[in-house]
Amino acid sequence: MTGMGQATDAMQADEHTIRQLIEARRLAWNAQDLAAYAELLTLDAELTSATGKVARGRADILRLYVAQRADAYRDASLPSTVVDSIQFLSDDIATVEARFELHGMRTSDGTLQPPLTGINRYTVVR
Repeated sequence: MTGMGQATDAMQADEHTIRQLIEARRLAWNAQDLAAYAELLTLDAELTSATGKVARGRADILRLYVAQRADAYRDASLPSTVVDSIQFLSDDIATVEARFELHGMRTSDGTLQPPLTGINRYTVVR
């Protein structure tokens, strides 16, 4: 196979890899596996959490993750993350939109919140 067929095969393989990456993030987050979660982040990653808090850079994201896992997210889990779209901006960069469902989030007084659904947007770099 040459030309367009190879490009399509490569794009499908890249999409599969990206879907695995998003699932790896969900699993690491649920397992509270800080090392696995850290491996998925670039040094200059940025994140806005479901609580609205912003973190810039891998170290800051990990600090926020640990703090929120001890508080609002202490009993939380992500039972699903569904990738809705992947758009390739170049051979090495893609944007991803995925729906998430978060269960077990608590308010500052410990009150259990109803499940939260939302959209995550990722920029993925090879």
